[in-house]
Amino acid sequence: YKILTTKDLSIYQTVDEGIEKAIKKEIVKANNYQELVTALKSKRYTYNKITRMLLHILCNFTKDKAQQFKNINYIRILGFSQKGQEYLNQIKKDTPVPIISKINKYKDPMLEFEIETTSIYSLTEKNQSILVEKEYKNITNKGE
Repeated sequence: YKILTTKDLSIYQTVDEGIEKAIKKEIVKANNYQELVTALKSKRYTYNKITRMLLHILCNFTKDKAQQFKNINYIRILGFSQKGQEYLNQIKKDTPVPIISKINKYKDPMLEFEIETTSIYSLTEKNQSILVEKEYKNITNKGE
């Protein structure tokens, strides 16, 4: 739907001029995602590059957004051991950007986009709620 209704696909990150016409042409022929990727695959456009392009379109990751998020605003910790926790406590004072482990305590446009993108991507997975829960399990911690 997004491919068919967007006039200029080159606004999306990694979508180069030229491939956008091929994407629009092949989307109406393909019966599923895999057929679309296979139809677009070439020496110039590898499987990984095509899937990345399509994911950028799906998640509305434009070149403007990529520029906006060029600088890192935070470091998000996904997990750590006891030794890792000790190390994090040491470096927190000297790190120029916040180190966050609980996303519900930090507000940032980049983090909000990250959460939105994970939710959209999870729709492509069989166990979508598990993916989101694993990625952001701290969001539901009681008392946080």
